[in-house]
Amino acid sequence: MVKQSGFAGGSIATQYPNLKYGTDYDFFGFPGAKGVQGGADFMMAFSNKPAAQALIAYVTGVVGGQNWAKANFSVSPNKNANGNYTDPQVIKFAQILANASGFTFDIGDALGAPFNDANGRA
Repeated sequence: MVKQSGFAGGSIATQYPNLKYGTDYDFFGFPGAKGVQGGADFMMAFSNKPAAQALIAYVTGVVGGQNWAKANFSVSPNKNANGNYTDPQVIKFAQILANASGFTFDIGDALGAPFNDANGRA
């Protein structure tokens, strides 16, 4: 057993294509933890133009959440994605996130420069 990042499953599948997720390797949420720690990207609009408003509305709306999930890009913060994922690992990630009482950023994602660079060397 080893603590790894969420992308570890994809790395395992790439490096060891004969291994099967759920049989040869798997993951679980930290037992007893109420919240989830992880990384995330931010979406920001620096304009109030109709195109920017339309993009934000789409990504945060029902159809945008569903399409994000169907693309299997990653877990979406949009709750409308739930029930639309098709990759078993992403489904499990989404369930862990949906059942969490909170979210906090991993230190490597929350620190700004130059501290983030130093964290990678520790």
